[in-house]
Amino acid sequence: MYRVLLVFIFLLGRCGFQPFGGLVRGERTRQLVNLLYRHGDRTPINIYPSDPHRADTWPEGLGQLTTLGMEMHYKLGQWLRNRYIDSEFLNATYNRDSVHVRSTDSDRTLMSAESDLAGFYPPQGSQIWKPGFDWMPIPVHTIPLDEDYLLKTNGPPCPVYDELKAKTKYEKKYKDLEAQYKARHTLYMYMYITYQNSLKCFIDVLIATPTPYQPFLQMLLTSLGENLYNGFCPYPTYILI
Repeated sequence: MYRVLLVFIFLLGRCGFQPFGGLVRGERTRQLVNLLYRHGDRTPINIYPSDPHRADTWPEGLGQLTTLGMEMHYKLGQWLRNRYIDSEFLNATYNRDSVHVRSTDSDRTLMSAESDLAGFYPPQGSQIWKPGFDWMPIPVHTIPLDEDYLLKTNGPPCPVYDELKAKTKYEKKYKDLEAQYKARHTLYMYMYITYQNSLKCFIDVLIATPTPYQPFLQMLLTSLGENLYNGFCPYPTYILI
């Protein structure tokens, strides 16, 4: 009998997710699944100089998971349950030998992991410890960021990585993708890709933009928030220059 294992990994930086097909492909069977993804929606990490709303405007604090972020990961956990438990890859109830969860040592990633597990493994049968309370504690493992050489995205320099990254920029595939994004995406989306989602970079553009054009960029920034929150911007007065 083969041991199956599902590993969740929560990162502060960007990461990838490799989708899988059916449980069985020919004579091969799935034995291990690794899932890597980021935290959910968060509050701003920093306040830009002209922002009239200071850190205490955000009840959660800066850089913290929002209720939307919790909901995002709860629903992701439900989706993963449907994918891996309903297909009988994993048991319907939590078993420490089948699932291992690791997160970077950050409030928003740890809370994202907990929210995800709440949707993935609600207590059932003998695991119900408080009737009507649809949650059970599941361990999320972590180590201090300064010791985390596996998940920390801004870890020690890697000359090999830097060399490969530099070479990639000259490849045709990279140039084609860059041209595609330049042509199809808005100013913000192109900056997202170019500057790795640095909010500071976008705010710098707003601050440096001539006054007549600021209302347009103001509207663009507000619409981004509305799109994220499904047509409703929860903090409309916070998005000010």
